[in-house]
Amino acid sequence: MDLRKNIVLDLLDVYEREIRKHCKNKRKVYLFECYKMSYLNEIRDVLVSRKHYSCKYSIFLIFEPKVRVVMSLPIKDKVLNHYVTRFILIPKLEKYLDIRNAATRKGMGTEYARKLFRKHLVLNKSKKFYILKLDISKYFYNIDHEVLKSLLKDKLNSMEYSLVCDIIDSSNKRYVNDRISLLEKKYGIELPRYEYGKGLPIGNMTSQFLSIFYLYQLNHKIVHD
Repeated sequence: MDLRKNIVLDLLDVYEREIRKHCKNKRKVYLFECYKMSYLNEIRDVLVSRKHYSCKYSIFLIFEPKVRVVMSLPIKDKVLNHYVTRFILIPKLEKYLDIRNAATRKGMGTEYARKLFRKHLVLNKSKKFYILKLDISKYFYNIDHEVLKSLLKDKLNSMEYSLVCDIIDSSNKRYVNDRISLLEKKYGIELPRYEYGKGLPIGNMTSQFLSIFYLYQLNHKIVHD
């Protein structure tokens, strides 16, 4: 089976397992289903070519547990985004993450983190130890594109790197902040903006993984140095 056909099968699996099952907008699913194989072949062509990739987000607010600006992709772009995370980012970058980093990783959720925490409590119960609790203000909005790209450059091949860079830079489009401004006026609340060259879209699978990868050197320094 050639590479191009393998990609389509992988894309189909991503769509069936990760997108269709969890998509609440059934009309979007129906419209995608009408031309499913055509869309999957279009995504394949993006993955095997060196062409510039572009996408457009639907931007809205969620209010629980707190107000967030969510940037949602059309199903076709969401399939590509999940594929990139599952078949490019995780296989090539997960080895750089500490086993104690339990954020948004398969098989390493809240219960895994609890067990790990209890284990370290037991291991250190005879010693004086400290727990550091902190939060990075507006973290997703402050991730620097160039710093992130510099961390990726020697870990991905040229085609993978180019595609991931296009995804990272997708928050630079002018309409993103224009839409946030409209939402701000509509609801009468202050919302963060995306500075040019900074920020990952909240809602992307790639953003979830890249946001934990971004701090891998800091995690290593805290643990080992």
